[in-house]
Amino acid sequence: MTIAVGVDGDSGRKVLGTIGPAGAETFWTGFLRNVARRGLRGVKLIISDAHEGIRRWRRCSARSRNAAKRREDWFQSQLDLDPERHVFINESWRRQTMRTPSTDGLLNREGKRMRTFQHHFAPLRIQYGTSCLAELPGKMERLKVSRAVVITGRSLGRNPLGLPRLQSLLQDQVVAVFDRVEAHSPLPSVEHAAEILRASGADVIIALGGGSAVVTARAAAILYGEARPIEELHTRFEPGKAPFSPKLLAPKLPIFAIPTTATTACAKAGTAILDPVTRRRLTLFDPKTRARELLIDPELAAATPRALMMDAGLHSFSMAVQGLESPRREPFADAALIHALRLLRDNLPLLGRGGDGPEVRGNLVLAAILAGEGTDHTGGGSLVSVIGHCLGARTNVGNGLINALLLPHTIRFNAPETGDRLAVLGELLGARSSSAADVADACARYFEVLGVPPRLSDAGIGEELFESVAEDARSDWFLYQNPRKILSGGEIVSLLQDASGPTAAAASRAEPSPLSRSF
Repeated sequence: MTIAVGVDGDSGRKVLGTIGPAGAETFWTGFLRNVARRGLRGVKLIISDAHEGIRRWRRCSARSRNAAKRREDWFQSQLDLDPERHVFINESWRRQTMRTPSTDGLLNREGKRMRTFQHHFAPLRIQYGTSCLAELPGKMERLKVSRAVVITGRSLGRNPLGLPRLQSLLQDQVVAVFDRVEAHSPLPSVEHAAEILRASGADVIIALGGGSAVVTARAAAILYGEARPIEELHTRFEPGKAPFSPKLLAPKLPIFAIPTTATTACAKAGTAILDPVTRRRLTLFDPKTRARELLIDPELAAATPRALMMDAGLHSFSMAVQGLESPRREPFADAALIHALRLLRDNLPLLGRGGDGPEVRGNLVLAAILAGEGTDHTGGGSLVSVIGHCLGARTNVGNGLINALLLPHTIRFNAPETGDRLAVLGELLGARSSSAADVADACARYFEVLGVPPRLSDAGIGEELFESVAEDARSDWFLYQNPRKILSGGEIVSLLQDASGPTAAAASRAEPSPLSRSF
């Protein structure tokens, strides 16, 4: 027998009713209808400890989407429930796609709105130190795997601290190597890597390198595991509809990641590869492709060219700022994002200078992991990432540099929605005030110290790309997570023109873009 207890406005507890066996859906139906008849309305939050009677109708992973919708309608019909305001404290619910907003309708004793949030710590082991790679054979033995494919780039394939060292440690457990990783992980490269996994009979993947190596490894694991065409696997964007990501249910090979740059990719489950025909990104999402373990060797990171580490660090800085802009901020994510920014602020200026070395490089890799973890819980990215993705796919300019060129402009653009969310960034960078304009100016001054040019045109990015970028942005997942709603492609074109210099900005205001139609 289950007893339902409620708390009234005076914090007094009252018995609302009794429920029969928790496994019977009919008892829950009767109970909910009973309390609704007694006047209960406007329920804002439900917290459940996974009673089987509730889990039966909520188990979406084992039923079709239509069945899930019918059960959702049934539950709302019992309590007139707002579907964005309830939380089930059990693992199956955490995997659902509904978002919990940062504030809800509950009031505290002072009459202020109370915040609700969820934070799920994804399983991840991190080993840090100059001897961490020596632990790899034991880690593989504990996982009961013995046929590794190493996915890396050409430079690390030759570097004595890279692939040769791994082959020496693992001997015949390295059954194949794919050392043709390319920037932006183009589809043909990923398909080649997946074929090597298939032909070698691999049971584990080792990703050695920066973000492209990690993304290529995850995407190859998906293509190999699903054994379906890419058209059936990537997120689809249709006008007037929410983005749809197919469920990728096949088992995936475990991945060990050895990051050598300050990449957020090693802490993520989402994957985006480049379609070289359309020059657009194809997004894949499968939590099973998260790295099982990260092995961070600061000496190996110290061998990374300064330009690559700087670009990756700028991208991580931008991601952390976008996380702080998000309305889904919460304390655990804040802790990761703020410390990531602190590490980046202090260590990026040292690259290529007297203080550069393994400690600086290790700090930057750790900062990127913190930024990746934090943005996993705040929405991942916003407009600066959208434009960075689209421009990066159409140019040879690094995503980090593009993000740094755009970030001050997107901070100002989002200011009507973000308010003082970036006050902590202003404190870190010594801004004159917590206003978005002053924080954006502080970012621009910091990037100038790092050698970032002031305008897109200074990086060789011309205006002829802007309208194509605005069109490409429609198919980017992060567009729908920007704090301020993007109403038309013309807003993106205008922002890009502002980032290219005052002359282009003036022209953009004088001549409307043909992309001014609504998104």
